[in-house]
Amino acid sequence: MTVEFQPLLLPENWQANSEDWLDEVLSLWELAAKQGKDLTPQEICPNGSEEFFAEAAEAIRCLKKFDQHFEAEDASQSLFQTEDFEVNEVIGEGGQAVVFLGKDLQLGRQVAIKVSKAQASRSQQRLVQEAQIASTLEHPGVIPVYEFGRNRQQHPFYVMRFVPRKDRLQDAIEAAHAIADSAERTLAFQRLLQDFVTVCRTIEYAHSKQVIHRDLKPSNILLGEYGEVFVIDFGIAKAVSDGTTPSGNEPNSVTCPAEKNDLRTYGPVGTPAYMSPEQAGSSANIGKASDIYGLGATLYHLITGTPPFLEPTKQTANTTLGMSAYQAESDTRSQEMATESMDRIPADPLRLLDRVKAGDLSKPRSLLPTIHRPLEAICLKAMHIDPQQRYSSAEALAIEIERYLADEPITAWQEPPHERVRRWMKRHRTLVTTGSVAMMVALVALSIASILLQVANREKEQARQQAEFQREVAEEQREIAEVERDRARTAKAEETRRAEELQRLLYVTQIRSAANALNEANTSQARQLLDASRESSRGFEWKYLFRRSVLPTEMLNVDYQSPTQLSLSGDGRYLAIAGDRAINDALDLFQEKGTFTVYDLDTQKVLFEWTPKDEDQDLNFFDPAFNDPFYESAIESLTLSPDGSKAAVVNRSGGALAVWNPKTRQQLWTASSVESACFMDGGTTLLAIKPLSQGKTELIYFQAETGEQLRTQDGPQMIGRVRIDHSADGAYSAWVRSPYVEDRSPRVTLIENSTGKVQSVLATDPRLFIRQVAFDPGNQWVALSSETNTASIFQVEKGISVGSVSIQGGTIGSVCFSPQDQTLATAGNDRTIRLWKLTEKKQLLGSSLESNLKGTFRVYDNEVRSLAFANQGKELFSFGEDAAVRRWMVEEVAPPPFELPGKMIPSSDGSICQFLLSQKGKELKRWKKSFTGEPDSFPFPPQLSEPFAVDWQTKAVAGIGKNGLEVISLENQKPIFASTDITKPFCFMPDGRMIIAYDKKNPSIVGIELPSGKLAFRFQGKYEHIALDAKGTTLAASHQNHVTLWDLATFKEEIKIPTGQDSIRSLALSPDSQWLATGGKEAKIKIWNPRTAQNIAILERHRQPVTTLSFDSRGKRLLTGSEDKSVQLWDTGNWMHLLTFDDLELPIQRVQFTPDSQAIVATGANTLQTKSLVWSSSSIDPK
Repeated sequence: MTVEFQPLLLPENWQANSEDWLDEVLSLWELAAKQGKDLTPQEICPNGSEEFFAEAAEAIRCLKKFDQHFEAEDASQSLFQTEDFEVNEVIGEGGQAVVFLGKDLQLGRQVAIKVSKAQASRSQQRLVQEAQIASTLEHPGVIPVYEFGRNRQQHPFYVMRFVPRKDRLQDAIEAAHAIADSAERTLAFQRLLQDFVTVCRTIEYAHSKQVIHRDLKPSNILLGEYGEVFVIDFGIAKAVSDGTTPSGNEPNSVTCPAEKNDLRTYGPVGTPAYMSPEQAGSSANIGKASDIYGLGATLYHLITGTPPFLEPTKQTANTTLGMSAYQAESDTRSQEMATESMDRIPADPLRLLDRVKAGDLSKPRSLLPTIHRPLEAICLKAMHIDPQQRYSSAEALAIEIERYLADEPITAWQEPPHERVRRWMKRHRTLVTTGSVAMMVALVALSIASILLQVANREKEQARQQAEFQREVAEEQREIAEVERDRARTAKAEETRRAEELQRLLYVTQIRSAANALNEANTSQARQLLDASRESSRGFEWKYLFRRSVLPTEMLNVDYQSPTQLSLSGDGRYLAIAGDRAINDALDLFQEKGTFTVYDLDTQKVLFEWTPKDEDQDLNFFDPAFNDPFYESAIESLTLSPDGSKAAVVNRSGGALAVWNPKTRQQLWTASSVESACFMDGGTTLLAIKPLSQGKTELIYFQAETGEQLRTQDGPQMIGRVRIDHSADGAYSAWVRSPYVEDRSPRVTLIENSTGKVQSVLATDPRLFIRQVAFDPGNQWVALSSETNTASIFQVEKGISVGSVSIQGGTIGSVCFSPQDQTLATAGNDRTIRLWKLTEKKQLLGSSLESNLKGTFRVYDNEVRSLAFANQGKELFSFGEDAAVRRWMVEEVAPPPFELPGKMIPSSDGSICQFLLSQKGKELKRWKKSFTGEPDSFPFPPQLSEPFAVDWQTKAVAGIGKNGLEVISLENQKPIFASTDITKPFCFMPDGRMIIAYDKKNPSIVGIELPSGKLAFRFQGKYEHIALDAKGTTLAASHQNHVTLWDLATFKEEIKIPTGQDSIRSLALSPDSQWLATGGKEAKIKIWNPRTAQNIAILERHRQPVTTLSFDSRGKRLLTGSEDKSVQLWDTGNWMHLLTFDDLELPIQRVQFTPDSQAIVATGANTLQTKSLVWSSSSIDPK
């Protein structure tokens, strides 16, 4: 396939990006080489420098050498390999890309696939840019883009509609000029002008989308097989965002400042013969006027058969162009001219650009005198050297051509009087024919009179004609402007609608992705997605996820291979961490050596860091440095004094104790053969536990500042390996024995440090590995983590178990008590930190602790090794396996769904009504807001067995009693209404003055006024479910598979909707009656327009029948519940799914929003239990 070659012309400032220009020269050389041409750099780029030519020649030489070593692969194999499309053949190829005819294996349709074949990043970037531009232009004149991606060689490609090509406009022009028959030739040019009008309107649409084509020419206009007209090759165009302009130094690029319509362009300069003067001169003022010029140049080629500025060698084969009435030459002369060739001599590129910039254009009639003058005037106006003098828009040019084709006056040419007479005669041929004889006589007299009057009235007539012409022009311009305004308003409205759809789709995608990220504990990604979402789209789901995507502050990150411990000073200012760091020893063996760091939380700086020495240094084994005990093994224990002035560190294997002053970074004193140490007496005393022979132990009390030994005390018996944890004040120690000792004696012993006596022995499973022991601030309770899913809590005084906390799907490795309240923090390998509220329950046999989950923090891809509270329990620090210390604000903890006893029943005002059995008996509780404050509580009337609904305006409840359906006052427990014929379905009107229910005796829906019991209306028929809108103006009722709606203002039936569902199980009206939702046995929800019965959407997410539906107070969200035990949340803006709630684990009976849309409440039940759960988007601590 031969590709038209255009020389590359460098701008004046090309040196700023010489490497990119060299890339362009090599691409053109490769294109010519594939056609058998070996071009020199001077032929490719005639205006380059000698240095540039030398560099380009060397690069071409390297390419030739490279090609000698590697054979070119078949394009369809090397350029495009994918599993989604079947490649058939190459249907087009250029210097930068190749186009394949392919088949979409998913949809079975033919497609065109364009692939970048150049290795240069700029060439690939152009294809990406072309795909981005084309995908934004949704117009019949632009080939639509279906998909974008990269093939296995990482070349970008995009898939577009395959258009069976009839011809390019360039070929159609040549064919039309070669037609010998005059009538056929005229029709051909009329069709080409109509196609040209279509091209103008396509460019007008592109301009409205802030896109400049910048390379309009006949070869870039494709004529489809069925009359379609496409503008192609948007690879050199680009739409840029506000406030950005290209540098102007990019290869083949131009820049322009923002115009009034903010149009900006990037890309190649274009084809010299068709580019505007401002493009040829590298002007910065390039806008839509440049495309108007390109359209004019295309029209020039159409009417003359010759591109602008390319002179023919002899008279071309064109004949008269225009309507048959305008033909001035005979058909014989046309046939003679049709036999002549159309050879063109390409001008010198530099001289050609000079002519373009100077506007040195041969007029069309100088090449082809038979061209109609109005058509020449249109062409010359579009190609005016001054952009301001061209047509104001492509639409204006299109309208001008349409007026020409319709034989109407045009604005670009002032026609003489005889043209007006000719047009009048053409439009009134019958009148002219009928009065021809009389006209002949009158014509003589009129001619004489005209000559005489013309002399006297010439100036007056000219003035009148000029005024009339100006008036017509003004009127035409006003009509054109009005058409443009209407088009702009329509385009803007459509653009706004499309933009809103895209924003809603983007928001749904962000919400779903954020939920998935939270499920993976990636709170950082979830927060980024939520922060990026549009504020006006945010609803309950956004607040709910945002409340759960709590981000910590990363205080410190150290290079530890095995983080082990975290310790805080008593005043909460200083933090110490310990771990193991891999060190390469003298034998090139990696060993884990202990290291620790002390951090000042106030200044957020490292006070002191002790790091083991690297034995790769040239030290001998007898050097005293190797006798440093801290150089031998990992750290066993690390503790800070209450004021943070001292840090006591014990290593694991040698039992060496060292006391450091972190502030001065000096070692105060040391001791040996110590198992563990802790500060006592406010930090003045340091207790060290020393193992002796035969399992005996000794407690040594040191003066903490100097290391002076104060006293010793015999300790308890120690069998096997023991790890020791201490209480925060040093009053107690927990001695934990290794589970690998063969005897089955208790594993955890609590010691009173001041006396060395055993306080209690904890009854733990001897097979468990106790990982951590934590004391509460009052040393009343102790919590143990044992690498299982349970953390056990024991009483310190007696050692008896008083409670536990458990998790699912993980193990608990770390435990910690808050210093202020009875809050326990746990963490483990499920990447979740949990806060538990412990409540002491007094019982006959002693106290016990009841635990309730307060909330969670998610830690992404990181197991927490240690926890510590600070700042009076307001902050929680975690130390994870990634050796990072993170600070969490306790008040930001994400609350879990919490349970409400009993079940929810409908209320007339949408508030949450709770029906439960308490110590007082059956009760009704009303929550006015999202479970804050105390609810209103009323005793449930004893004469009712089950409630149907509640009205809080009149404080009345309806339910089943001895007298059938009864309405009872909650204030005095007296009946208001009763009927044995009335039953469910049932609801109160919003004002509480009427009940709507089903009359089973006379099958119908009835409205009964309260308290009079007067019948307000009756709608005959059998019905199983009813629904009201928020104002009580529209009633919907269902029977089997159809729904009927009534206007309650007139009590007239509005519409009946056959839903096509197997059996309707639930229905709901939006608050404004804009939507009707129906749920059936087939697990689908259908959305309807209740005014037109049009099915708007079908929602599929549930797996079993849908049992309950509910809109929020604004109608922006829809809740659905099902027997599959899940609650689904939907966006009513586009009816897309947002979130799933499946914590209830019971078939859903009822679901609803709170009135402020801050929480969701669902009731589930089976034969054994009924339970309600609340998912809240705010901090709630229900009582």
